[in-house]
This record gives sequence, C-alpha cells and structure tokens, in this order.
Amino acid sequence: MKRFPFVLTTLFLAAGCAVAAGGNSPGAQTSQLSLAGVYASGEKTGTEIVSVQQKTLRAVLSISESGAVDLLDIHSPAQPVKIARFDLGLKSGEQLTSVAFHPAADYFLAAIQGAGPRSPGRVEIRSAANGQILKSLPTGVGPDSVVVDFTGRLAATANEAEEFTYDPSTKTFDSVEGSLTVIHLEGGPEKAAATQIALSEPTDTGGMTAEGDGRFLERPVDWNGNGQIDKGALDVDGNGQIETQKVKAGTFLGKDVFIKSEAEGETFLIPLGKTSAKILEPECVAFSPDGNKLYATLQENNAIAIANTAQGIIRGYFGLGTSRHMADVEDDGSVGGFTQRLMALREPDGLAVSPDGNFIVTADEGDTAPKTSKRAFGKPAGGGRTVSVFAPPLGVMMGDTANGLDEAAGSSRLYPENRSEQRGSEPEMLILFTMGSTLYAGVSLERADGVALISLEDTTAPKVIEAAGIDPKAPRGSIGPEGIDHFEVDGRHYLITANEKNGTAAVFEVKASQAPSVAAR
Repeated sequence: MKRFPFVLTTLFLAAGCAVAAGGNSPGAQTSQLSLAGVYASGEKTGTEIVSVQQKTLRAVLSISESGAVDLLDIHSPAQPVKIARFDLGLKSGEQLTSVAFHPAADYFLAAIQGAGPRSPGRVEIRSAANGQILKSLPTGVGPDSVVVDFTGRLAATANEAEEFTYDPSTKTFDSVEGSLTVIHLEGGPEKAAATQIALSEPTDTGGMTAEGDGRFLERPVDWNGNGQIDKGALDVDGNGQIETQKVKAGTFLGKDVFIKSEAEGETFLIPLGKTSAKILEPECVAFSPDGNKLYATLQENNAIAIANTAQGIIRGYFGLGTSRHMADVEDDGSVGGFTQRLMALREPDGLAVSPDGNFIVTADEGDTAPKTSKRAFGKPAGGGRTVSVFAPPLGVMMGDTANGLDEAAGSSRLYPENRSEQRGSEPEMLILFTMGSTLYAGVSLERADGVALISLEDTTAPKVIEAAGIDPKAPRGSIGPEGIDHFEVDGRHYLITANEKNGTAAVFEVKASQAPSVAAR
C-alpha cells in the first residue's frame, strides 16, 4: 500500500462472488521464511510503514506516535542500523500515516493527516540526506497511504476521510467524502504538483457492500461535542438508564445510527451501503506499470476504484464479492479447528499490481461490524481472511487462498484463536516480488504477528507456502506487523515489516527449497 520499489521485479504495494479454488498441492517448488533480524526503534508503538530504496539499500520507517521517520541502512539484513531520525515537527492533532521512498532520488514522501475530521492533509517531500522539507503539497481529508509509481514520475495518496461528526440540532451524522491525490514528480520535488480526484458515486456495481448485508462501520464520534471521545457511560436516549445494547443515536443519510453500547461510551455503528460517495473510504493505492491507472481499495465497501491519472478522474469501480471457504469462526480455545463454513465480504486493505498489469492482488483483512457470531443468519461476515487475485478492468475473480493463511499460521503456531470470531490472522498489506521465474506475494499478518509467503505461479489457485513469526513467544496481537516491503542483498531475498504495536521492524529471509505447501480447504 505504501510504496513502489526501484526494480520492476518487485511491486508493492499502499482492496464476483465465487467459491475459491485456493488449493495447495504438496511437493511443489516452494520457498522458506526465516527471521533474519529485528530493528528496535526505541519507541513502544507506532512503527507502521516501511519503504525501501533498493539501489542504496536504505529504508524509511514511519513512527506515527511521535511523528518521526527513521532512516535505516539495511545492507546487513540481520542488523538494520539507524542512520538518522527526522522529527517532522507536526502540530497538535496532526498524524503521520505513511511514507514512501523515491526509487531513485534522494528523497521520501510523508503523508500527514490534518488535525480535524474535516481538515485536508498534505504530503511532505523531504530530503533523505537531512530530513528538510523540499515541497509540501495538499491532499484530500485523511491521507492514509502514499506510494510512488514504478518509474518515479508519479506518487499518489488514498484520502480515507474516515472520521464522522454529529450535529445535535438535526441529530445527524456526517462525513467528508474520500478522495485520491496524484502528485506529479517529473520535474523534481521543487516543481512537484498535486491533482485532486473526487470519487464519483458507484451505480449498479455488483459485489460491493450492500445495505442488505447488515454491515456497519464501528467509529468513535464526538457525539456530545466536548472535544474528545468519551469512554465512560453515556445516556444517548435520555431515559435515565445506561443500556448495554444498541440505542439509536441519530441518522446518517437517512439510516439509523446506533451507539454500540451506552456503557462503553462514544463508539457508534454507521450503516453501510453503496449509495453515496460519503461512505467511500479509500484505504490503499497502487499504480499500473505504465502509471496511467491508479487503483484504490475501498475496504469497507468491498471494492476497488480505478482512476485515470492523466485525466484526473474515476473511470469506474468493481466489487470483490465474497470468499467462501472453511475457517475457524468460533473463539472456543481450540486452535486449528478450521471446520466451519465462512462466507465473507473480502474487504481488502493492501493491494499490488502484477508486473504486466494483467492482475491485481489484494490482502483481504476486513474492517466492519458485527463479528461473525453476531451477524444475522445468511448475511456475510466481514473480512475474507484471504489474498485474492482479480483481472482488471472488470474485476473478474481469478482465485484466492481460501483458508490457507490461517492454516499456515496454525501450522507455525501463530494463529490467534481469540480473533476467530473477528477476522482471524488479518492479512494487512502485501508486496509482490519475483524470485527465479516465479512471482510471489509476501503479506503481513497483523493479528498472527508474522508474515506469509504465497506463490502466484498459478493465479487461479494462489498457494500459501509458509507463515513465519516475529516472536512466537509473544502474546498474539502484541507486535502488529502492518507495512511490508521486499529487497535484495547479493542476490538473496528479504521481506521487511513495520510492526506497529511494539515499535520494531523485522527482516525475514526468503529461500527457495523443495517442501510441501499448506493445504487449504
């Protein structure tokens, strides 16, 4: 989601209803993952995105909690070394969300969210030599990811605009429309310019989240207008009682909005449908190889938007339908019981485009409520727990990994049983790279605290090869790998992850071998 690497053998990333093939045959040419090294930033949390410049073997690592960027030397993958830390000097309420190293020049881009729910964000182009600002460019509201295209000519942000406001006079909730920003870098950072792309309203787009699916955004909202999100009891309906069940708090686009629980404070359930651009929230972006198209995941809407970068307009959308496979959907303390049938909207987070531009790969994390055990009978869950492959521009489903990611996590003793009723291992972001003659995907597993390796040799049946953990002894969910990238040193392949929940970055070596792959059902 967050970056474009330098060599065309590596692709990053910044999201049809079918029963997935997804099967994995033993004895195939596979690869092995092993932890090579860990970089400790000194921060307890916030290391969210990492982006590598292959030609200099440097990386930038965002530290969202402190608003800083670490510049790393990764010549020795076992011992990444901090070259410098750049404090971005953010104002109160602003947040660093993403970074992207330019593939060739000595600068990186930092995406920064504004201080308020309606405040536009910006991208700062900063020198990798000293961290100084070379150019600051406006974006839409809530830029959540930034990437650079394969040639280094363009960059883009996905402006999520995910925050909601409440108007007590009309008892209505509202949100700013999400958008995309394309940044032109052809003339260097000093001449860089930004183009804003508004999202049009999808019409008759199958496979997107529909009102009848019963899905909700679970969002904090300053309902009582005191300038903060209250966690304590809140009597929304004014009846003098604090209910633990849903209580109506207002409306959004004419639909009822409920507080999740008056006892738990200002967390609200915003109804999802596909009727307005106000509910479209771009999560991650990726360019086509020629830079002419920009793809963006609309995670909560279960769709991908396609933009024309030259014209600065949205060309269309396609929905991603549901993934259907066996899974563990009960938090019963029994790890590895993948015996229940799951039907879930994919709800992708990260995405990447193949080197030839013929297919798109998504990491199907999920991000909507309610959890699996609370959904109405016959309604889809949220989060495919898969990596899926689609053919643009119509979004024809090619294949997905079925339950392979969770199975691989289980085989490596990484599966987070306490997340079974939510979204399992939660594939977050992914990177594509070529090793030998085979295209692979490396995907971060946020709740399993590790990474998985997937062969895309057969795009109709992507094979999960293996999952490896960062610290298998740590409690599941305490490391939280988010951003992921690939690099090579002396012909050896590595994956690097930014681990948001413990302030580290982890490096894995990928080796080719002959070994059984994980069977999916």
